[in-house]
Amino acid sequence: MDEKQRAQREALANLFEAVPAPRDHDEAVDELRGAGIDPQRAGARMARLARAALVESGPEIPVPVTPPRPSVSWRRTWLALSATATLLFVWLVAEDRPPRQRLTARPPAGDRSLPPQAARQNEPSPHAASEDVKVGVRVATNETPLAQETAHPAAEATPPSPEGAQAAEPPLPDYYTQQPGTVAGAPVAGEPWVLDRSNWQEADGLLPEVVLNRVKSGDYWFRVQPVDAARFRRNYSPRFWQASAANAGTYDVDPATCGLKEKATGAIPSFYFGYPFPAIDPKDPHAGCKVAWNIEAASAMGDGGGATFTLNGVDSEGEFTRVKLWRHWQSFLGRHAGPLENPEAARNTFITVYPDQRARSLAIQRNNWERSIDWWLWVPAPRVVRRKSTAALLSDPVAGLDIFGEDFNCFAGKNEFYSWKLIGEGNVLAPLSTPEPIPVRPISESRSEVILPRLKAAYEVPNSDAVPWLIVENLVLVPRPVWIMEIRADDPYYNFGKTILYVDKEMHRIYWKLVHNRAGEYFYNAMCVHHWAQSEDGSFSAVSTTAVVGVNDKTNRACIAGRPATEFFERKFPADYFTLRRLTRLDD
Repeated sequence: MDEKQRAQREALANLFEAVPAPRDHDEAVDELRGAGIDPQRAGARMARLARAALVESGPEIPVPVTPPRPSVSWRRTWLALSATATLLFVWLVAEDRPPRQRLTARPPAGDRSLPPQAARQNEPSPHAASEDVKVGVRVATNETPLAQETAHPAAEATPPSPEGAQAAEPPLPDYYTQQPGTVAGAPVAGEPWVLDRSNWQEADGLLPEVVLNRVKSGDYWFRVQPVDAARFRRNYSPRFWQASAANAGTYDVDPATCGLKEKATGAIPSFYFGYPFPAIDPKDPHAGCKVAWNIEAASAMGDGGGATFTLNGVDSEGEFTRVKLWRHWQSFLGRHAGPLENPEAARNTFITVYPDQRARSLAIQRNNWERSIDWWLWVPAPRVVRRKSTAALLSDPVAGLDIFGEDFNCFAGKNEFYSWKLIGEGNVLAPLSTPEPIPVRPISESRSEVILPRLKAAYEVPNSDAVPWLIVENLVLVPRPVWIMEIRADDPYYNFGKTILYVDKEMHRIYWKLVHNRAGEYFYNAMCVHHWAQSEDGSFSAVSTTAVVGVNDKTNRACIAGRPATEFFERKFPADYFTLRRLTRLDD
């Protein structure tokens, strides 16, 4: 072997060491097909290339060949392969590095104009990380049944349809009044009020302790709006409540996996609509798992849809980075529009695109108990699709910010890969962009949209005296009864330990979450702001997450994810839309 051949051999070996290899045969085939390459033809070509570069002497190695193609010189092939590997290696090194260019300074402190309030004093504010759950909690035990706080259980008769569409913008309508005895805490029942450092005691037991500590110190203040429970219940369509009532006794959960199954046959349902478990018995050892399936049923009722939104990285001085993205999703179970053809046996699927970074991902959650979420990432520079781990999808920071993949919709994991435990019940102040349903406007035969109120943060409002990431416009807190849940991921590579969720007993929305690391230490909380959409005749309804405000109390930084201007709902995407082939050909 001469010096030139030796140099080529070493370069080829270094090249393959620098490029991460697929974990198995299936992943390699997926990546090649995603890039538009025939795996069999690529294998034969690489075998010829390796033989020409690495075999010093000896008989020919038989290699299966495909139909002949025009010959390509070794030098050109090696140069092309080297360039591709170099681009991929540079991207892999740089992909998790967050930009630190500061865009906006925090507005100077001053008086709030609405409501009137003294300016916040510049004094240190402790935000102690508490291990205890203190939101009106009562521990669930088999000896002491938990009282049912919800005045209108999901299985009761269907309420009348809404009395027409309501405006999406504040001020709130005056028909929202508190039902006596539903939730304590407001100074005057039925009247809007402001929670701040001067009256923080009114929210004692109604907010997670780490959030209440921010109110005490003057970092946070909120508008609180009591609502009529019966009216609020009508944010879901009569069809949804009827289907939920009809589901009573139809479904059960697999004790080992938390998988949903038909009670009569034990089979995994190919379709359902409405809550699978319209009544939750807190003494049931599987109550937490059943709440999880009700959460998923509420999320899926909108059929499919999408929105364009931003991730805003914010610290004590204001916004330091902004990332734009859009996400489209489709449900195959729990849809208002009924079942779709489902050859991939999917439960739901998502495509997410970062236009500025020109990166894209596809996630498919299969309708089974054994397989985790399939996730592929595509980047244009080397035109490579790589399968990523579910632990990275859900528990790694998104774009290096203080928000995680699991935070989309407040929970984006697969139920079967978590342990769910109902640890108590209580009342909480639930963050909403508006407590009334926003009218849906049809824009095509299969698509409709809603125009959403703009949630402004303190750093976007002149003279605001709150911390920069606090939402100060078009946010209200509504008293609601909740289940308090503890969940843990089964994946040993997951970055989190236990997570505490506060879940609406009736609407099954997650309002607050407290996240602990694997050592059991609290470090992060998320406020999940929701809105409802409804057609004019009340036959269609959907609930979506307007924004998630993730706050890292260890670093005193936050990320505001969401806040789209509009959102659309789609009954039926093209059959090939959520596929690897489409992922590689989407036009940014």
